[in-house]
Amino acid sequence: MTMTTTKAWMMVVVMAVVVVIDGTKALDIPSTIGNDFVFGIPSDYVYRRSSSKRVFLSSHSGQTVTATIVTSGSNFRHVVEVPGDRELRVDLPSSLTSRGTGLKQNVVGIRADGDLSVHVQIEAGVNSGAFTPLPTRSLGNDYIVGIYEPLTLKHTKYKAGFTVTATETGALLQIRFSQIVAFGHVLYGPHDVFKFQLGAFESLQIMSDKDLTGSRIKSDQPVAVVTGSECSRVPKGIKYCDYLFEQMPPVHTLGKQFIVAPFKDRESSYVLRIVAPFNDTNIIFSSPHANDVHLNENQHHEFIFTRHVELSFRSTEPVLVLQFMKGFQSGDFVGDPSMVVIPPVEQFIVGDLSLTSMDNDHVTVMVTNSNISLSGLRVNGNLVGRDSPDWRVIVEDDVSSVLHGTLQSGRHTIGHTDPQARFLVIGYGTGYLSGRAFPVAYYLKRLYVPSTEPLFIPPTGYEVQCYNSSMSITLDTSVFLVHGPDDVTLNDPSCKHVIVQEGIVMLTTPFDSCDTRVQEQGDSVTFSNTLRFADHVITPDSPLRYLSFKCESDQAGISGISPLTGGRREPSALVLSDAVLGDLSLSLVQYMDDAFGTSSNASSGTDLFGTWMEGVQPGQNVFAVNLTSSVDANVFVDSCWTTPGPDAQDQDSTSLIQDGCEIDDTIHIGASADDPRFRPIAVDAFSPIGEYNEVFMHCRVQVCRGQESAAHCWQECRREPRNRRHIRGVREMYTISTGPIKVK
Repeated sequence: MTMTTTKAWMMVVVMAVVVVIDGTKALDIPSTIGNDFVFGIPSDYVYRRSSSKRVFLSSHSGQTVTATIVTSGSNFRHVVEVPGDRELRVDLPSSLTSRGTGLKQNVVGIRADGDLSVHVQIEAGVNSGAFTPLPTRSLGNDYIVGIYEPLTLKHTKYKAGFTVTATETGALLQIRFSQIVAFGHVLYGPHDVFKFQLGAFESLQIMSDKDLTGSRIKSDQPVAVVTGSECSRVPKGIKYCDYLFEQMPPVHTLGKQFIVAPFKDRESSYVLRIVAPFNDTNIIFSSPHANDVHLNENQHHEFIFTRHVELSFRSTEPVLVLQFMKGFQSGDFVGDPSMVVIPPVEQFIVGDLSLTSMDNDHVTVMVTNSNISLSGLRVNGNLVGRDSPDWRVIVEDDVSSVLHGTLQSGRHTIGHTDPQARFLVIGYGTGYLSGRAFPVAYYLKRLYVPSTEPLFIPPTGYEVQCYNSSMSITLDTSVFLVHGPDDVTLNDPSCKHVIVQEGIVMLTTPFDSCDTRVQEQGDSVTFSNTLRFADHVITPDSPLRYLSFKCESDQAGISGISPLTGGRREPSALVLSDAVLGDLSLSLVQYMDDAFGTSSNASSGTDLFGTWMEGVQPGQNVFAVNLTSSVDANVFVDSCWTTPGPDAQDQDSTSLIQDGCEIDDTIHIGASADDPRFRPIAVDAFSPIGEYNEVFMHCRVQVCRGQESAAHCWQECRREPRNRRHIRGVREMYTISTGPIKVK
């Protein structure tokens, strides 16, 4: 929400336990319970407010479990003992912040020597949100997005979207957005395929001021997808807004039979969204409170209920179901929007379910078969039901029955006299101007078998995708008779950046390797490479021997930064060809001290649970612009600045150097008498930008031939602004970057 209150936030947590009878009892199958978790936390930005993030860990066995929690972009590493009789809270570092679109340092990893149930909570003032992470063994490679439209005010535009996080294997992503989305300088529409290569434990965030519900995410390796909205009003137009967060279940775990219970103390009822991953999906309701609907692939339908109703329905194809609390002014004048995934009946937990209550938590129990007596429900071994003083029957009919109850603080076990009963537990809380909800535990069995091809096949013979520091070309094997890495090569045959999937072959080349050719002309840079087909695949049906492909970018759009590796960035050189200067290479490198002996940008490996990049310490903020050229040349620094993300054109920036001048005495531009192609830059300390605890550094530099330097290149600080036309008439400016740099 955006409304401020001085009243204490009062939380009431409610659990919804759904019980059904099944003829089989599943054992040791994928669920929300596990011992290895990797996920990203989406942007929780709220204007002029800082947030706190924490995870809650519960032992599944009732025995003490040792767990290690780490986060990306920091040296946070916390080893804890999770007791068997209560929930353990662990506060995450404030540096775990991600705003905007791009690669983000928002990854959390949890590993334990026993099974855990994990929940994430985010708070900022009266704003709150929560979700249930999925263990890595329960992840998939096909997801459909469910979220809500973010709020737009006169002076503030909130964003909503999702994060996609890879495990240790990395992942090639292919995304079709439901709305037009901007990534860098490129717009992607619903008919475009956005591709992105994630390294190990990297997280890509896509944020938009539009509702991205129905976007489809596919990958060649399992990934975690968490959707989030910085602030949404539910339904649209009803005050106030609040965070919305939830981890999406893979498409192969979606089901066809659902039960939805009302929220306790929310007489204004709720909002329901049903999202269809497949064509020709029919939603058929058993109750009279909603009309049947028909949906096609990636479409969704929203139901706004005004009465305290319980629903049951089925679908002809698997669907994603989301339930939302309404805003404060919907009529209850308590709580605020929250979002929760409603798992299908097929994924309810079998047998006894253990959970931990933190403060007299309320419990809602739904029984879906009239042949099951409510008196069969057991809490901690004691029968509860219609006549129990702490429980109240809310609904009882031929379809289902609903009870509300209360659990005292501590560990509890919920079961039924029938050992094959299946439960669904949903936790939700309401306070003054606040609300949150999340599923406590559910199965993630494979209910749907996808086609053998998880990725989008290009609709034409080939497709070229341009990234910030690399490019790729995807071939349809039905058009080009290539089936493996021996069938086609790049300019440099030793480059083996080849991904083979059923029906496609993809080759990727960084801009600074694989003999990629670079041509600079005016404000643009062109990167090109050539596919060379092996003799044995050149046939009358496919006579092509060579296929050239290229990407173009303006100078400002080239960051010179390679993708993250294990949570860190390795700077790559900006390699150019110039008619006067010849071949040259530029890079901005951070060093550990003024001896320029060791680069701090060296990779630390790709193990999330290894050593992450430590924050910059006093005396270590030493950088250098390095030039390698085939002719005698000098390099000069025109300007440097920092941004909260890798985008050099981000409007949120802090200037360090302007027109060759340090902005104050905390910054120093040096010079090497031995090598004019080496320009050291010292920065005493970096200032945070807003709430961000890391920055990226960018510099615009000018390169001149040795004999040009005195006449045309600026060799010293000029306090008057320079004539840009004059400078560009002699030599172009180049933008190079490095980061992230931790702000202490």
